[in-house]
Amino acid sequence: MHHFKKLSIFSQLQFDRKGQKLPCKVFQHDFKQLNPKGPALEKHSFLVTDYINLIHKEYENRLSKKNIHLHFKLDSQLKINNDPTILVEILKTLLDNSLAHGFENKNGGNINIHASIQKDEFILRYLDDGEGIDESRMNLIFEPFNSKGPGANGHGLGLSIVYNLVHFVLSGSIDIQDAPEQGLSFVIRWPLVYN
Repeated sequence: MHHFKKLSIFSQLQFDRKGQKLPCKVFQHDFKQLNPKGPALEKHSFLVTDYINLIHKEYENRLSKKNIHLHFKLDSQLKINNDPTILVEILKTLLDNSLAHGFENKNGGNINIHASIQKDEFILRYLDDGEGIDESRMNLIFEPFNSKGPGANGHGLGLSIVYNLVHFVLSGSIDIQDAPEQGLSFVIRWPLVYN
C-alpha cells in the first residue's frame, strides 16, 4: 500500500515574534516565487500507472456522482524516476479543480489524462470537457488566492501550488488552453531524472 506524504507550502508561511501567522497580504505578493522545498524529495523509479490507478480509486465515487468518466492514455509500463507524491499532488489538484469548477454546473463529462516520454521529457496532458474558464480570468489562473469568487470551494491556492511544483521543484513548464464551455487543457512537462 502506498502512503502519500502531503506536500505543504504552508510550512513556509512567516510568523511574527509572538508566533502568530502574518496576514495573507504580507506574503501574497511573493507567494508565486516561493520555492516549495518542504521535506526532502524521495526520488525513485515508479510505474506511473500505479499512482494514476490509486488516484482513480480515491476519486471514483466523486466522479461517478457527477457522471464524469476518467480516461487514461499511457503505456502501462511507463516508468519515471522522481518523487511520485509530486505527480499525485498535481493530478489531485487538477481533478479537484475540474470537479469544483469545470463541472460545477454540468452533470456528465470526461477527463482525459495522457502521459508519455518524448525527447528526455515527461509529458502529462490533462483535459476536461467541463465549462472552461472565462477569458478575462485566464491570465490569473496560476495566481495565489485566485478563486472563482463568493461560494468558491477552495482558497485559490491549488493551481498556484501546481505552478510552483512544476516550475521550481521539477524545473518544468505548464501550459494551459481553454475553449469556453468546451473545457480546459493543461500540458505539463519536466525533464527526466536519471539518478
